[in-house]
Order: sequence, then structure tokens, then C-alpha cells
Amino acid sequence: MISLAIFGTMRWLLSLFVLLITSVGQKTNAQEGLPFMTDVELSRKFSDSRIGSIVQNGEDVMLFSTSRGLLKYDGSEWQRIATPSPVLRVYHHKVSNRVFVGLKAGAAEVVKSDSGEYAIKPIAGISSSQSIQHVIGTDKEVFFIGENAVYALEPLSREAAESREFPSKFISGAFIYKKQLHILMYQEGLFRWEEEAELKKIPGHLEIAEDLVLFNFETTNGTFIGFENDLLYRFNGDAFQNIESNLQEFLSDNILSDGLLLNDSLMALSTLAGGALVANVFSNEIAYRFDYTTGTKDNEIFCLGIDRDNGLWLAYDAGLSRVDFAQPIKNYKGFPGLDGNLTTSLVSNGALHVGTGNGVFVLKEAKNRAEINRMMQDMLRKQREAKKQVESTYVPRQQDLARTEQKKSKEQEEAAALIERFKANPEEVKAELNKKEIRELKREMRRQRKGSSKGKSAGEVLEDFFTGGDEKIKSGSNPEEINESFEPSPSKGLIPNPKMGSQGSGMTAPPGSSAGKRTRPQVLNQQSNKKKAEAEKQKIKELRKSFIFKKINGIDVKCRQLISIDNQVFAATNNGLYLIKGEGSSNLTPGLYINYVTVSADGKKLLIASLDGVHELATTEGGKWAVKKLNDSVQFVAYNVVESSEGDVWAGTDNGAYRYSNGLAKFYAIPEVLNERVLVSKAYGEIHFLLPNALFHFVVDTDTILPASLPEFPISDRLDYLLGNDDIIWIKSTLGWGVLNGEKITPLLPYLDLFEDIRHLSTDEEGNIYVIDKGADLYSVMNSTDDSEYKLNVYIKKVVDANGQPFSLQKMKIETEDGALIFNVSAPFYLKSKGTLYQFRIEGHRNNWSKWDDKSEIDPGNFSPGDYLLEVRAKNILGEVSEIKTLAFSVPPPLFRRWYFLLFYAVLLSLMIFGIIKVRESSLRETQRILEEKVTQRTSELESEKAKTEELLLNILPKDTAEELQKHGKATARHYNQVSVLFTDFKGFTEFAENTKPEDLVNELHRCFVGFDEIIGKYHIEKIKTIGDAYMCAGGVPIRNNSNAIAITLAALEIRDFMNRVTLEKQAKNEPILEIRIGMHTGPLTAGVVGLKKFAYDIWGDTVNTASRMESTSEPGRINVSATTHQLIKKYFDCEFRGKKEVKGKGMVEMYFVNSIKVEFSENRDQKTPNKGLWELIS
Repeated sequence: MISLAIFGTMRWLLSLFVLLITSVGQKTNAQEGLPFMTDVELSRKFSDSRIGSIVQNGEDVMLFSTSRGLLKYDGSEWQRIATPSPVLRVYHHKVSNRVFVGLKAGAAEVVKSDSGEYAIKPIAGISSSQSIQHVIGTDKEVFFIGENAVYALEPLSREAAESREFPSKFISGAFIYKKQLHILMYQEGLFRWEEEAELKKIPGHLEIAEDLVLFNFETTNGTFIGFENDLLYRFNGDAFQNIESNLQEFLSDNILSDGLLLNDSLMALSTLAGGALVANVFSNEIAYRFDYTTGTKDNEIFCLGIDRDNGLWLAYDAGLSRVDFAQPIKNYKGFPGLDGNLTTSLVSNGALHVGTGNGVFVLKEAKNRAEINRMMQDMLRKQREAKKQVESTYVPRQQDLARTEQKKSKEQEEAAALIERFKANPEEVKAELNKKEIRELKREMRRQRKGSSKGKSAGEVLEDFFTGGDEKIKSGSNPEEINESFEPSPSKGLIPNPKMGSQGSGMTAPPGSSAGKRTRPQVLNQQSNKKKAEAEKQKIKELRKSFIFKKINGIDVKCRQLISIDNQVFAATNNGLYLIKGEGSSNLTPGLYINYVTVSADGKKLLIASLDGVHELATTEGGKWAVKKLNDSVQFVAYNVVESSEGDVWAGTDNGAYRYSNGLAKFYAIPEVLNERVLVSKAYGEIHFLLPNALFHFVVDTDTILPASLPEFPISDRLDYLLGNDDIIWIKSTLGWGVLNGEKITPLLPYLDLFEDIRHLSTDEEGNIYVIDKGADLYSVMNSTDDSEYKLNVYIKKVVDANGQPFSLQKMKIETEDGALIFNVSAPFYLKSKGTLYQFRIEGHRNNWSKWDDKSEIDPGNFSPGDYLLEVRAKNILGEVSEIKTLAFSVPPPLFRRWYFLLFYAVLLSLMIFGIIKVRESSLRETQRILEEKVTQRTSELESEKAKTEELLLNILPKDTAEELQKHGKATARHYNQVSVLFTDFKGFTEFAENTKPEDLVNELHRCFVGFDEIIGKYHIEKIKTIGDAYMCAGGVPIRNNSNAIAITLAALEIRDFMNRVTLEKQAKNEPILEIRIGMHTGPLTAGVVGLKKFAYDIWGDTVNTASRMESTSEPGRINVSATTHQLIKKYFDCEFRGKKEVKGKGMVEMYFVNSIKVEFSENRDQKTPNKGLWELIS
């Protein structure tokens, strides 16, 4: 009778391989980690689409076959391409750059229309009655494999596909070997496709053709073929060779699903229960392993894909991941043992130390049974906690329960009985069924086995795996003896470890596998006893090279920082500074809460920033460590500490810093800083002070703190800092990452933008960066000399008008009603798509490059008729810029502006003028008669009009002036020292007047000037007069004030915006427009009323003349001001310097354009509406 305790111990030891062996690397220090993996979010509306195959087309777009159509993803946008039936396979022929899909009913080609839209086009010659399971090809041919037919297509031509049908036969699969098609036929064997579609049978291979081919890929070491029975073979031209290694055992135990060739030496394989792996095509040794322990979403991987940048795509039930082998980023998820949120890291003496909320851990080799048991307990404890959390939140839906009950149907019961009969006596069942029914039976058995592996808990899966391992346990054996002499069997699911190269290591099948319970093919059990013994010895040897994170004894509190001095590692915690010795530690400063520690300039002491100031830790003459406070007279919270070149110690604190010099402590307040944490740093030999929005430095000569600037210091509204080792300061801004005192790692900074929430950064002697992301994941950015750059390409997807109507990208002659165009571009980049930026310019419309923007939709506004050239480029998150993509296009004039329409308009206008003249003659006679009748009537109304005249006088003159004029018959002119004068004028008004009816002209002027009157009234500005189309007003008269320049500028901006709205309305109605010019100047002048008739309040002086010159030298739609006015308003408005311009009678005069209100003085930061402070200034 087997002891349960012994059997349980065996399980514990074996299952440890799931995590331990993944930590083995080619280097003995195991510091490099695993390749960088990112999750690719599948759009929610496509989450019900299970992916069956993946390819990348010639425009870097990823295509995915699903039962609901073909999915397209360009790094930023998902789209479904409708297909007539479910897509079983998608294939890209690189030589012809054509994409083909195998459908449930026939096959088709994925084509791109002139407007950039993807569509499906049937392939001539391929029957829709065939289900195309595979699409494979050579440089010259593409083969579509159906159930009993093969179709050959020459992709470099446009001819129809040639077909070869095999009635009453079934094709198990096909593959390419040395550019020749080979076909496996059920119960027929293997055939080679010869010229003119002739088949030549290769003797033998009847048994291997009984199972369907899942995938195949050709290598320099033969063609690898994966079958539905989970076997992987290598075909060498004559025979199928078994993969005689633990690789095959793993694939069989975890249900093989897909495979592909990564490069000349590596292949990728996926399973439905154990994740995916990358193995060597020559030795079959595993280079990498990807499952839920190393960061994948799921162990159930349906298919694989590869992109142009050698990125490996993993497809799950609902989602994808991408593994990047090119970039120097590695993760440490595969190394077990860490506990708690990660806080800090340090590499010292080649060993990686990690601080967490529960202590300190070091990456070391697993050497004894105690460590193995402890790691196993930790793994199972975390699994139980995760399972409890899932169970506590999961509530089954009623429809799911109902669906489960429906599965227990009579047909399924019959199928289950048939499967049991087949397992007991396969030959008898085969005799009863035809070929197709036997294949469907095997598929059903595979589906059940997959469901069994997927549905089990972690504990059940581990039990399944260890079934069959009990033959090594003898009845009555001593548990301790078994624990000490345990040697895992190589035939029980052990495979070479990820990242171990030729060294190798063992790994158990992961949770989700079903090893042990299944009957293995006979070919896998033909190893000799000698080979088994050697394999067992190798596994034990490799286990000793397994790396785990071991906890440092004695540290059970949060580690805030790790630091090294004289090859000794210290841990700064909430409860003191610990010295780490091997796997133990001693607290050198018990009870001391530490914020930061740094090494002194002489490298012999540690300076400690704590809650009560700065402490110094040094060794005594006896070699012991002793701590003392630098100055007992000061108590403050020290956030960090540095030592200056002069030997002074500086500590950052709230609102300033303390300086320890010659035994004294002095506080330095940072100017205009309140309630801010200050950090100190030494850069370029000076002490600098870091704040979230400013930088200061200490001036030794004057003993003061002043604002400063550094080349590495970014300009940003908000800065965040991370304190690194070796006095490195990491700076995070809206522009990205920067670093102080870390010049050699500057080239690696773009990689930091790949992470979502960096909590800590550290470096080692080789310049590698260690990243703690979200407090849960540890990565390294390797300072590799191998520059693996992505080839970033940008594509113009489509061009549409304002209504979304697409245009042909081949014939870019665009006709739109308003000249509005929108360009959709993409730059597929799958390392991290959200960081891609775009920039464009349009020759003839916008000649300067736009600012970098993450929007892939370019909306440059309306185009006038003409020829244009669009140039666009992209920049990825690593700062790599694509080549410029160009698109030439033309916009013809609208129909109403073409010559034949203009001729029609001229004739029509002549007829209208002639008719108008005749009507006017008749109208004038009638008008004269009516006027004579009204003379008498008007005379009687003069008295009443007199009263109105007095009222009108007050309306056209200032009150004081009007009263003085009524009282004395004249008004005295007054001198004003500061008055702001504004002139407006309309460009092309003479031409506009000639082409406009007089009444329409007056109405238009009236509409504009009424609007101007209302605007200047808001800002207490005096209207002076209008002269034709010119409008004149002044601020600071007759009531003197010092804010008139600001008020009149606000009025000018509002007048400009008013005219812009009028222009848009008239453009929408295809009516002629008036373009306004505005000019302003501020200076002294005289104001008053002169003459005896037609009293008018007026202003005189050189200021008026200068203001008029500002208007005449302005540009349409712009506000031109003099240097005097600019000096008064520049604090509140964004202005644009025009330089000096020649002005009649003035010579060269400085001028400025006023563009908008500054952000800080505008309401809601819209740069249009003055805020409360600005209103109060002018009120």
C-alpha cells in the first residue's frame, strides 16, 4: 500500500518544476530574464471571434481568420472584413504580396480597393463546395487544400486556379518540402505533387496519414508537421522522423495546436493546455517557455503568428499577446519566490536583489529539499488565494446553466459510448464506420480531452500529471529517503527549460496539462533504459542550476531602498538599516524609519535621510558599524541626502533643504515655495533642488538659492522624480523620461515609455536598467550593443470628404463642395501602438510640418482649387521616425467657377441690368410725384424733429461735450496723454461695392458696424466715426483711464472673431465676403468738437495717423499693433513679432500681430474669453 504522505511529497517535488525550471538561463547568474511580452486588446465587438490563424500582409497589417469573418488590425484600429462563410485559414504569399483565405465554402483573395477599403474577392476555379482547411505555397504556386480536392494557383499571374479532385478519398493534410507539395490521404498514404498536377506515391506512410495535419513549416533541417494526435514529425524527403525528446512528451501531454518557424534555427509551438514554447529546430531543445507563470493570459493558445519584426503572436479564446525577441527588454515573471508588492531592486556582485513590502529577496540557485518544499508551499498558497478570489466573484448565468443541461442529450450519450468502444477495440469500430466518420470520431475525442484539461483546477491538473509516477515509489518506503533521493523521470512531462540553451533543465507540464492519464503512442516509449538513466541524471544536474528568489532572513518589513558599499548590500526599511550577509541580515539602526540612503564622497560611510534628520553610518576601528546623528539640535523630515563637492551634506525637506557644514546645520528656504517636498541632487558639480514644477541651484559665492536650468531638465507643467542608485535622479514629464547623473543610460530612456506605471528604477555596472512596473512586475532593459531597430512604415489608408465619402487613392482628382478633406493614416507598430505619433505637411496649403500628434486622422481644413502634395511621417514610442509617405492630389475649381458658367453668368447679368434700368425709369417718375406730396407733410413734422435732434446730439457727442456745446455754443478741446485708437477697414471693398446693390452694400455695412458698436460698448470705448468702409474708435476718451490699451485689444479680438463668423456664414451661402484689417496705436492726442455745423466729436494728433498706418499695413483677418501698444498689452496677449515695416512718413516701424488672449488670462483656458481678473483690470 502506497503511503499517502509519500505520494503527496512526490507530487510536491515534481510540481515545483512548473516554476523552478523556467528560471534557468544560459548565464549562470540568470539575470537576463525572458523576452518582453505585451497584451493586445481585442475590440469588444470582436471578442466573440475565436482566432484560427494569423498573418501579416505587405502593409504591416495583421490579419486573423475567424468563424465570423476576417479581422484586420493595424496597431490602432480593429475592423472586420465580411466573408461569405467562416474563414478557416489566412495565408500571405510574400513574393506576390497577395493574401488568400481558405473558407468553409471555397477560397477567396483579400483585395484592397482604390479607396483603401479591404474586401473579399472569390478566386476563379475554386469550388465553393470544398472546405479549404489549408493554404500553403512556394515562391511560384499557392495550393488550396480541400477535403478531396487540391487547387493550384500561380499568384504572379491572374489566371484561374487549376483543380485536381479525388472522389471518394479524403485528404488528411499537405505540406511543402524543398518547394514541392506533398499530400497525405487517409488510408492511402503519402503523395508528391509532380508537374501538370500528377501525383507520385511515396511508398509506406499509411498509418501516419490517419490523422489530420494541423500545421507545417519548412526549415533547413527538413519540414516539421504537426498532427491532430499531438505528434510532431520532421520529414526529410523519404521518412517522417519522430521528435525523440521531452519536447514531444510535453506537446502530447498539453494538446498540440499550432506551430511556425521563427527564424533559421528557432520554431514556435503552441498547445491548448500548456501554453507555448520556442525550440531549436536542430536539437529540439527549448529556448523559451510562455505560459501563465511567465505572463501569458491563458495556457490555452489556439494559434500562433509572426510579424515582420520577428514578433510572436499568441491567440487565446478572447485576446492576444505578442512576444518581442528583438528589443533588449526582459521580464522576471518566471522566477518564483517573490512575496509582496515590489518596491526596489539592486544588482550587486552579479546577484539581483529585490525589495518588497514583506522584506528582501535575492535570486539564487535552488540547492536543497527545504527550499523546494518552501517554494512549492508558496506556489500552492498563491494558487488557492487566486482561486478563492475568482470563486468569490463568479456568479453563473442562468443561460449557462441551461446550456450545460442541454449538453446531456441522447446524441452525446451515444457519442460517449462510441468513444469508449473505440478505446477498448479500435479495429472493431473502424470496421463499422466510413473514413469521414472515423475522422470526426477522433476530432470529438480530441475536443473532450481539451475540455478535460481546460476545465480542471490547478490541484486536479497536478494530480493528473503525476499519475504514472508512482511506479518509482515502493510500498513501505521511507518518505525522508524519497525526499532526499528524488530523481524526476524524464518520461513524465519534463522538458528543457526556457532560456537554457545547450545546458538544458527540466520542467514539469504546467497546470492545464493532462500528462499521465493518456495512452502515449508506442514510438515515444522506445527509449532504452540507459538513455532514461542518463536523462534522469541530467535533470538532477539541471535542477541544481534552477534559480529562485530566496528571502533574506530577519527582514520582515517594507524595504524602501537597497544600496551597496564595498560589495556589501544594505536594505533601508521602515524599521532600520539592515546589513545583508548571505541569506541573513542584521539591523544596524533598529527603530529608525529611513527615507533614503547614499554613499559618502569618500565611499566609506553611509548618509541616511530619516524622519528626524540625517544620520551617518561608518565602521569603527574595531570593524563594527556605528551610527550617529549629524546634528542633534535640528529635527526635520529628510527626504534624501547628498554630499557636495565641498564636503557639505545637503538634505531635502519640506519647502527647502538643510546644509550640514562644519558641524552646523542651516536651513535654506526655496523662494516662493509652499507645501512642496524638495529633493536635492548633485549635477555638474553643483547642488540642485528639484521641485514638481521648478529647478533651483545653490550659489556658493552668495550663499543663496536661485532658479536654474539643466540640459537634461525637461520643460513641463508637472515633473515626478524617482531616486535611483549612484545618485541618479529619474525624471518623468509629459514629454517622457529624463535622467540626471546617468548619461550612459540616456539611449535606453525611450524604452521606459513602454511601461504603464513605473514605481522604481535602478541600474547595474553594465548600464542595464531594472524596472519595477505597477509594483508587481520586474523587468530589465539591457544595455545591448545590438541595435535592433524596427522598420517603421506609414501608410495612407483612405481619403474622405467631410461627409465620409471616400476618394480613389489611385486617381487623386478630388471634387468636393467645400474643399474639405480628411486623410486617414496608420503606422503599424505592435510593440506599443498607443505611443505612435504622426506629423504632416501639405505643399501648397501648409508648408511647415505640423506638431507631433497621436491622432491618425489628418484634418487640414478646406482646400482651394489647385495641386497639392501631402507628406506624412510617423514616430514610434522608441523615437524612431518613419520615411516620408507622399500623396499627390488636385482639387479642381467648383462648377460655378468654370469658364462656361462664368459666360452664362455674364449674359444673365446683362439682361438683368437692362431690365433694372427700365424699371428704375418708371419708378423715378412715380417717386417724384410722391415726394412733392410729402413736402407739406414733412414741414409739419419739423417741430417734433427738433426735440429728437437734441436727443440725437447726446447720442453722437459725449455728454460733457454736448452740455458744453448747448450752454456756450462751442466746446473746448482737451489733451489726453494716453489714448488707444483703433481703425478697421475692409480689403477689396471697392470691388465688393461695384458688384453689390447699393441697398445690399449699406445693409452689409450696417450689419458690421452695428456689431462693432455693440462690441466696443462692452469695453467702454468711444466710437469716433465711420468713413466709408472704415471704422474708428478710441479708448481713454473722454474719460481718462490707464487700461484703455487692454480694453481696446479685447474689442479688436472680438471684432475679428465677429467678422470670422460673418465670413463663414457668407461662404456657406457662396456669397462675396469682406475681409477686415485692424490696426491700433496708443499715444497722446487732442479730442473735441470744431466748426459750427454738423457737430462731430473728433480726435487729432500723430497717434491717430499712426493708428491709421497700423491698419493699412495690417493683413486681412489680423490685428496689427505698434510697439508702444505691444509694450502695454504683451503681458496679457499672445503676440507675434512682424519685424520692422516701412510706414509712410514714419520710416521703419516695429509691428506686432495680436493673436489671442494668453491662456492664464482666459476663461476655461480658451484664449478667447477674458477671465474675471482681466475684466476687473479694465472695469
